[in-house]
Amino acid sequence: MEQAAEKLYYQEIDRRKRKALLDGAIVEEGMNPEYELRLALWERRYGQREKDPEGVDYYIRGWMTLMYLKQTVTSMFGKRSALRDIQKAKKDWNLDFLREQGELGERVLYQELYNMVKLYIHLCNNDKSYRTQLFGLMQIDQKKLIEKIAYDVDECTRKIPQILGMEEELRVLQRAAADAFCDEFPAEEHLIRG
Repeated sequence: MEQAAEKLYYQEIDRRKRKALLDGAIVEEGMNPEYELRLALWERRYGQREKDPEGVDYYIRGWMTLMYLKQTVTSMFGKRSALRDIQKAKKDWNLDFLREQGELGERVLYQELYNMVKLYIHLCNNDKSYRTQLFGLMQIDQKKLIEKIAYDVDECTRKIPQILGMEEELRVLQRAAADAFCDEFPAEEHLIRG
């Protein structure tokens, strides 16, 4: 994928537009192993699976699994359950599949996780309930919103893997999330890379 087109593809958060960008690049440049992998991953991320409703973004589902683990991972029983849940998130992210693809798979994994966190940040920025405090009665200002997003990203990408002893295995997630956050909020880099 041409570098500019690749950047556009991973900056785009709308699944239909992403598919159109990918299809356009394939038509323009022809199918190759990189496009085959991205196409397979697009299907794995957005395609309907047995027993799941249509329209599920499996990467966001994996991210939300981590978000829910924030509350339970510190208890003894929570840790065991968290290890099972983290395996589900890894499956949603196709971690093992992509790592089997070698260097290209690692690069595509990083880019897809980057895109996932970019989408999460977009959702947080536009979700009225996320932007509130005090039982939803008061809106938080932009500075507090960015701090809240940074806290969530840090908890999911550093604290949870640390508690579960999976820092090395999930280092690509931490790197992709930090980069996505810093690209979105460059002046607030210290919040995530402090």
